[in-house]
Amino acid sequence: MADEETSAPVESATPVHPKPARGEPASPESAEGVGPVEREAPPEVVTESPAVEASSPSETVTTPAVEPSGEPAAAAPQPPASPVVETPVIAAPVPSPNIVQELLIKARAAIQQRKQKKLERIAEQLNRNGKVTNADVQKLLRVSKPTATRYLSILEKEGRLRQVGNRGKAVSYLKAK
Repeated sequence: MADEETSAPVESATPVHPKPARGEPASPESAEGVGPVEREAPPEVVTESPAVEASSPSETVTTPAVEPSGEPAAAAPQPPASPVVETPVIAAPVPSPNIVQELLIKARAAIQQRKQKKLERIAEQLNRNGKVTNADVQKLLRVSKPTATRYLSILEKEGRLRQVGNRGKAVSYLKAK
């Protein structure tokens, strides 16, 4: 008889549910369309720690439950509540509006400086060759057609060069007299 008891299968604590076949609903609740399927929580397993021993076999060791009011039960001593001390959070310094304004002014100045260097390169090209076209400026500065036209228009307004021709490839720029 002892052999029969040891050969009996041991039941697991977790219930085993067969997986539904493809296309079948997972449970009767989802088949009816009642709502989302809620999964059951696994059963709680209460284990006793080896340090705590029951005085008699009929007694069980349980932990005190917390009352809904949020106050702990009197059986479990809680550490004394320490006063809440707010520690100052050190954040990255937030730049004041004046600093932001100053940074924008510096950035704009740097952009204008780069632009002036490009205009000087166009003027140097004009002095070397005697004339310059939009295509020459595009290759020299590696910019688009509209940008090259914009740079040439700026130089024309400054009086450093003059436009010859009206449209397309016939347009070239010569040194102003």
